[in-house]
Amino acid sequence: MVWPGLLLLLLAVVGATLLWSRIEFGRGVLGWPGAPATLPAQSQLFGAALEPAVDLPALRLVRSDGRPFTTADTRGRLSLFFFGYTHCADVCPLTLSELSQLRRGLGDDASRLDMYFVTLDPARDTPERLQAYVANFPGVIGLIGSDTQLSEAQSTFHVVAVRQDLGGGDYAIDHTAATYLVNADSQIQLVYPYGTAPDELAADLHHLAHALPTRPQLVSARARAADVGDTRAVYVRAHLEAERSAIQARIPVSAADPSPSGPGPAAERK
Repeated sequence: MVWPGLLLLLLAVVGATLLWSRIEFGRGVLGWPGAPATLPAQSQLFGAALEPAVDLPALRLVRSDGRPFTTADTRGRLSLFFFGYTHCADVCPLTLSELSQLRRGLGDDASRLDMYFVTLDPARDTPERLQAYVANFPGVIGLIGSDTQLSEAQSTFHVVAVRQDLGGGDYAIDHTAATYLVNADSQIQLVYPYGTAPDELAADLHHLAHALPTRPQLVSARARAADVGDTRAVYVRAHLEAERSAIQARIPVSAADPSPSGPGPAAERK
């Protein structure tokens, strides 16, 4: 019989096409020169990985609550970036809703994750409007800025945005609907096309969060004044839970308060 053979051939072609389209997502659609996207094994990561990862430049934006945002805010943390606008009818609210729900399901790992929504429509997305909009998606932080600042961010992530006039002064924006993962080294590491299963993204976040270094917890500390003839300072000896080892630091003391003070009875003067 011929039909079963043709059916198997058709399925093989469709499967290969889908795999290739996902691999080409980061390379062709996003257009990263010199940074082809690869598809990691399922046992590792689900996102399309940029190899090498793309370093973020010194971005400067403004959070919708008025506080500044810089690339340094991504250092040592996991960050998800999504670009869109508040008048978006479907893709943006659906994506942000999924991200907000995903964060709630991460448990303790959620404390290591930041999620940013960068506007592509600064003319209409005022700080007040953007802040009210992201309030519908707990955990999502709105980012705005000048045209130059937003253009640099858009160029960094290779986001495409095209304005479509609807008449009567109204317009829509067709834009890249990908979610970008920035790692703890402030590098764009993974890209997730629109429609990525939330559980795949959650699995990657759990994997990467567990790979982050654990902050040492302070167990105890002791302080004493500097030796006679030495510069005015306090030596602090702190035991850290991570390595159970001690570190020593010299902390200047103001002339107005020459006597060191420590944490309760654990402090001592020599």
